[in-house]
This record gives sequence, structure tokens and C-alpha cells, in this order.
Amino acid sequence: MSLLLDSENRYIPTLLALYQAAHAPGAQDAEALSFWQHLFSKHVFKEEYFICDAEMRPAPGDRRRIDRSVRYLSTGNEIIVLCWHEAKGGSTPSAIMECESQALDACKRAIISHPWQPMIYAFTTTKTSGKA
Repeated sequence: MSLLLDSENRYIPTLLALYQAAHAPGAQDAEALSFWQHLFSKHVFKEEYFICDAEMRPAPGDRRRIDRSVRYLSTGNEIIVLCWHEAKGGSTPSAIMECESQALDACKRAIISHPWQPMIYAFTTTKTSGKA
């Protein structure tokens, strides 16, 4: 299954264009993040109760920022973090390790500041390849 295809195996034009932009010469984090932001907000987490954010803090008052997050409004009207998303434009082993380390750190900070939340998923990406 390709993330770029619809249910009838046709390319989704906007996703294809964003994918190509993320792989263009000179593309960096911003181009890859644009692909993922569109995919998450328009195709994966499209229901009204999902919130796809950019530049979120893992904990209140934290200066650190997460590239993207997916949160949702619970039935008790609480906003809960589902997933932190850290991204890198390059796919070198050191970029992958840095990305995974940042995602793990963000999850730890968030769980420490929200002890009632038992877990938070981490999603790391390099260009248009992802790992949960």
C-alpha cells in the first residue's frame, strides 16, 4: 500500500506533488514536514476531534519544540497527545539517531509533566520515510 494512492489506486495529486518536493534537490526538513502535515491532517487524522499541530512543547513552559504532534479531544473534553512527530530532511545514520533521540526525549518530558497519560507514541521521519 502506498500513502500516495487513493482507494482506487490512483495517485492523490497534492500528496504526489508534496512527495516530489520533499525529494527535490536541496529539499530540507520543511519540504518533508509539509508532506507529513498534509497527509496527517487531510487523510489520516481527518476527523474533527483530531488536532494536527506544528511546533508544540512537550511540557508546559518547555523551550524545546516538537516538529509536529497529533492530539485529540477526549470524550471528557481533555486534549490528549497521541503522537509526537520528529522529522529530518536527511537520512544519514546520524540524522536518524538524532531524530529518534529527540522524539524519545519529547515523550519522556510529556509523560513526566502529564503523569495521568500512560503513553505517547513517537513517529520519526526522514524525508518521506517514517518509523513509529
